[in-house]
Amino acid sequence: MKVTTDNDDDNPAVVTVSDQPDNDPINFEVKKVDKETGEVIQGDANLSGAQFTVKYYNKYYNSKSELPSTATRTWVLETKKLGNRYVLEFKTPYKVSGDDFYTDASGLPCVPYGTITIEETKAPDGYKISDSIVSVNGQVLNDRTYFTKVSGKDGEQPSKVVSDFTVSDPTKMYAIQVTKNDAELNKSEAIGGKDHKLAEDAATLEGTQFSIINRSANAIKYEGKTINPGEEVTKISTTWNDKEKKYTAQTEDRSLPYGTYGVKEIATSQGYMMSDGNEHTVECHGEDGTTYTANMVEGLNFKNQIIRGNYVFNKKSDEQKNINAAFKITNAATGESHVVVTDKNGEYDSTAVDHSKNTNANDKLLKDYKKDTVLKASDFDHNAGTWFGQGEDGSMANVDNQKGAFPYGKYEVEELRSDSNKGLQLVKFEFYITKDGKTIQGGTITDESEPKIGTKAKNEETDNNIASATDDVTIIDTVNYEHVAPDKYRLTATLMNKKTGAVVLDKDGKAVTGTKVFTNTTKAGSVDVELNFNASDLGGEDVVVFEVLTRESDGATIATHQDINDEGQTISFVSIGTKASDANTGSNLVEASTNMKIKDTVSYKNLIVGKTYTINGKLMDKKTGKPALDDEGKEITSSVKFTAESKNGTVDVIFEFSGVKLAGKPIVAFESLTYKGKEYAVHQDIEDEDQTTLIPKVSTTASDKTNGTHMSYAGKKVTLVDTVKVENIVEGREYTLKGKVIDKNTGNPLEIDGKEVNAEKKFTATSNSETVELEFEFDGSNLAGTTTVVFEDLYEGENRIGSHADLNDEGQTVSIPKIGTTLVGKDNQIHVVNADQKITLVDTVKYQGLEKGREYEVKGILYDKETKEPFTVNGEQVTATGKFTAETESGTAEVEFTFDGSALAGKTLVAYEEVFDVKTGALIADHKDIDDNDQTVVIPKIGTTLTGESNNKAVNAGKETTLIDTVKYENVEPGREIEVQGVLHDKETGEVVKVDGKEITATAKFTPSEANGAAQVTFKFDASSLAGKTLVAYEKAYDVETKSLIGSHEDINDNDQTVNFPELHTTALNKENADHIVEAKKNVTIVDTVSYKNVTPGEELEVKGVLYDKNTKKPVMNNGKEVTASAKFTPETSEGSVDVTFTFDASDLDGHTFVAYEQMYDVKTGALIGTHEDINDEDQSVHAPKLHTTATNKKDSSHNVKPSKKVTVVDVVKYTNLVPGKTYEVQGILYDKATKKPLKINGKKVMASTKFVAKGANGEVKVVFKFDASALDGKSLVAFEKMYDVDTNTLIGRHEDINDKKQTVKVSSKATPHQTSERSGGSGSSESGTPKTGDYTQMMLFAGISACAMVGGYLFYRRRKQNA
Repeated sequence: MKVTTDNDDDNPAVVTVSDQPDNDPINFEVKKVDKETGEVIQGDANLSGAQFTVKYYNKYYNSKSELPSTATRTWVLETKKLGNRYVLEFKTPYKVSGDDFYTDASGLPCVPYGTITIEETKAPDGYKISDSIVSVNGQVLNDRTYFTKVSGKDGEQPSKVVSDFTVSDPTKMYAIQVTKNDAELNKSEAIGGKDHKLAEDAATLEGTQFSIINRSANAIKYEGKTINPGEEVTKISTTWNDKEKKYTAQTEDRSLPYGTYGVKEIATSQGYMMSDGNEHTVECHGEDGTTYTANMVEGLNFKNQIIRGNYVFNKKSDEQKNINAAFKITNAATGESHVVVTDKNGEYDSTAVDHSKNTNANDKLLKDYKKDTVLKASDFDHNAGTWFGQGEDGSMANVDNQKGAFPYGKYEVEELRSDSNKGLQLVKFEFYITKDGKTIQGGTITDESEPKIGTKAKNEETDNNIASATDDVTIIDTVNYEHVAPDKYRLTATLMNKKTGAVVLDKDGKAVTGTKVFTNTTKAGSVDVELNFNASDLGGEDVVVFEVLTRESDGATIATHQDINDEGQTISFVSIGTKASDANTGSNLVEASTNMKIKDTVSYKNLIVGKTYTINGKLMDKKTGKPALDDEGKEITSSVKFTAESKNGTVDVIFEFSGVKLAGKPIVAFESLTYKGKEYAVHQDIEDEDQTTLIPKVSTTASDKTNGTHMSYAGKKVTLVDTVKVENIVEGREYTLKGKVIDKNTGNPLEIDGKEVNAEKKFTATSNSETVELEFEFDGSNLAGTTTVVFEDLYEGENRIGSHADLNDEGQTVSIPKIGTTLVGKDNQIHVVNADQKITLVDTVKYQGLEKGREYEVKGILYDKETKEPFTVNGEQVTATGKFTAETESGTAEVEFTFDGSALAGKTLVAYEEVFDVKTGALIADHKDIDDNDQTVVIPKIGTTLTGESNNKAVNAGKETTLIDTVKYENVEPGREIEVQGVLHDKETGEVVKVDGKEITATAKFTPSEANGAAQVTFKFDASSLAGKTLVAYEKAYDVETKSLIGSHEDINDNDQTVNFPELHTTALNKENADHIVEAKKNVTIVDTVSYKNVTPGEELEVKGVLYDKNTKKPVMNNGKEVTASAKFTPETSEGSVDVTFTFDASDLDGHTFVAYEQMYDVKTGALIGTHEDINDEDQSVHAPKLHTTATNKKDSSHNVKPSKKVTVVDVVKYTNLVPGKTYEVQGILYDKATKKPLKINGKKVMASTKFVAKGANGEVKVVFKFDASALDGKSLVAFEKMYDVDTNTLIGRHEDINDKKQTVKVSSKATPHQTSERSGGSGSSESGTPKTGDYTQMMLFAGISACAMVGGYLFYRRRKQNA
């Protein structure tokens, strides 16, 4: 116990008491058992290793739902084998993880009072927790988690809470599936199998039996039985698995406990040999419910070899001759077929040739093989191997020469017809392959000869095969037979129509037949069969006798002879037929004329060769049934004699006559054949189409298609419709109607552009009388006043068969009226009008050929001659109308057009007129000629092109400037004087340009010789103030006689009317420092940047520059030549700049100012288009300064100094031609005249400098040299000076003349009256009116003021330059 000290009212004493909680070693034992066996483990399972989690909570809880998420302590315990039991106890050896055990005083694990839970959390190998049963103290728990309190209460003591704890886990369960494959196909398809089903005489993979053997460490439970290791668990057999598309054998799902199993094939399926018989091991140790398949275990994929064998047989005839024949062998189950052949010895042996050699090459013989096909033995391949290997799915096994050619099964053999077994009965037989590696001996296959019959028919009366078509004919058919075994037989003869192939029927509709029963004693002989029948309907026909030989005992057909083309079986009957036609065309349609010739071709059959016959013909009128009469009223007949040169042939009978009156009649030719005065055959059928010729009739009515009358208008497109009625033609045949339009005035065919107006139409007659419309379409615009007549001809093919051509037939006639028009301006009555706001035109229409007394309407429309389209104003066509009644056949009428013409300059308008019949609304005449001057008015148009004298669009703004405006005119009236007046406008302001207060104008008069042309107006004026301006010329044209405005062109944006006056500015700079100052040296380069405005983009230009001397106002000369430069360029825009570079020798030009003069030219025309030449323009100027210096003794301003310690020499530098306002620096150095080298004192050069701002172009500045001259007695010193532009640090001038006396001082010890002592020193200083060097304060103040002044001046200069 602990008690706190230092306590008061705020900190009371705390007493801490540590009590040992009640505990006791817990009686904790969990027993683990197999759920199915109740005790013993199964297969490869193991009850060791089951893990249980024990959680302890240090408080009492009434249910699991009250437990906190985290236990006070947690222990994981694992089962171990203890004797024959699998248990765990609450002891250290069983703990695998978790917190430390609570221990009692003796160190044994114990559980303090509180609450505990026990739950299996990991099943041992081969078992699963799910579906396990937990039993504690005889009670089965619902959720497999044991919950209890540990206390001192009865039943909750540590010794009793877990006194009987048993957990029963079920084993994991599995299935095994075996796949059965064909070894050759390497897939689950049976060679020689059928539809994946068990079939008689067919191989199958179904029914292969496998034994499942327990190879586990322990016994298992299977269907309630205990199966010890090494014992068979079950048998399974293969069936077709439609879902997986293979043959499989499988145990029931989840039927095998966790373990190891052997799988062994114990019985094969039909047609297959056993596999190797080896047992394959499967370990079922995976996830619960797994089915082990061939995809998971290679050993479950069993491959079986199909049984295969070979086949041998011999082929002979009944005469024991070896036969080289072909046989189709078919697998009865799969339908796989191949052709094999016997050799010349009649032998076939599937082992004789390697299967792989030309495998199944004779299958080619089956191509197009039919029942009547006869193969050629020469096509047989005797070196072709045989191989069958088709699986159920159609796949094919690879050829293997080591195996039999035929897999297990039934085979059907069918002999094929070939030229080598012709005349023999073909055989069919079967054989079976049931044993592997065996060759089946098929023995000798014998073909028997086929029975054979042949026949010879004749007419009993003539004793040959020719017969007359009478009502009583007897035919005797002699039948010869061979290879017919002695027996009783019946011969049945049937008469066939050779042409139709149908059976010949007698008057009662029954087949004409004959029979004869006989008994033969030998295999060969002959028998006669008679046929008696009525042949009166068989004239001209050929009949054939068909024979069938049957056995009386069973009715079996022994032989037949049924060849429709066998002449020996054929009887022919005599006949004649006729076909009438036009003798010239061959058609049965004949044109009615005065010289008609009809040919009737008589065809005969089965006459006696060499005999002479007569054919008599007569033409009949089909409508009356009486003889046809010619134009003289006589019958039309003809006859011909001939000698038959062959059995069948033809003879022509010619009818010649005049038959104009027969138009529209059908004519039929009747013919009879006589021999020696006796009529032997006739053909007189009034309804026979072949005997009939037709003489067509044609009649016509012509009209205008539009109005249906006999009047058409003379338009561009005229359509006449001729309604033609054609009679007496043949229905269903095609005809051509050809029409031609005739000019009635001349009687000749109407021609348009040298071509006749024709039309034709093909039609197929739907009856013997047709009405056909023929349309004639032609350009009638030039046919006004013409009368037309339509002629028609009817053709069949190329043959004319009818016509209608009557020049005076009113029904065939159509006339065409005529009109003409004259269009003028209403005010001036001429064909030219101005483009006024209101224009009125009058069109006078002159007509002829109208019907007087009828009302007509004239409709006019104006056309644009250029576009040939209707002319529109504000989107609407300009039209006019007027009605009138024709008092006479010829006359005039007027219509007026009024419209806005202000935008029509350049247009040519043509009036189109149409005349309509008011009553019918039909257009009967028009006048539409775009080129008719009488119908035309013109509206003039002018356009202008303004240029300089060189035809250039950019012009120099000079003092004397000339512009030429070329005025192009259209649609003026030739011969009339015109005046053009022009005035120039400023494009920018749009106002008239004035110079000195006056407008710039010009005029020109001219008389055009043609409607279109051009004239020039010339402007001359002072343009010097117009640089940068763009001018536009406005022009107006007047008729001089009437002083009326006839055209204008005033478009401020028209480029053609426009000229530009370019504006140039230039900036000349020293190339070295980009400034206006330069040193006058040997090589000087000045770049003049020429800025331009208002040039023409895209036109090549050239700037030419000349450098002027401002001093002389003349060009700068080098070697007697002007200093010039130029640059060519093509501007992309109207404004820009270009550099012109001058390079020259300026060494003698110091003190001079160079001014760049520039001129711009149009390269194409050579015209000057701009200048900038201002001698006072600073931007154009570059200055070359000039320096002069005078060096003196500061003390006395003489050129002598004493050789004292401190000497001061002042060099006064005079300059000319500087740019005022800029800062410059003069740098001086003393030279030893004797050595011509810089003077050095104590190893240093004697130098001095000064900076200054130039107040003017000319001035002076002092440079002060201070130095020690004590050792220089007798020397002459020369001051050299250089001037620099401070801004650019550029040398701009120098004075360095070793012989210049003014620059020279002499050091001498000889005193002069003016010399005084000097301070010694060795450095230079400056003096230019500045404060003394000893007064430092004043000197600095002055320096500051000077610097500010210089900077200010420089900035002012630069700003001015930029603004410029």
